[in-house]
Amino acid sequence: MKANEAPEKIYINPNIENRIWLIGNGDISFIEYTRTDAFIEKAKKYIANHFLAPGMDNEIKDFVNYMKEK
Repeated sequence: MKANEAPEKIYINPNIENRIWLIGNGDISFIEYTRTDAFIEKAKKYIANHFLAPGMDNEIKDFVNYMKEK
């Protein structure tokens, strides 16, 4: 992670009784949140490497646009 950049994943444990959010390292009591743009980038690379033939850039762009709309 570069300076002034959000992490790809954060782990949060909502403590409802005390109305606080604890940030941790991802043990079993924490919820994992993944940044949307990080997820889209990884999915784009996976699809490009496993399902698409070279030169199918328009399909990748369509996928990214579709994911950003939802």
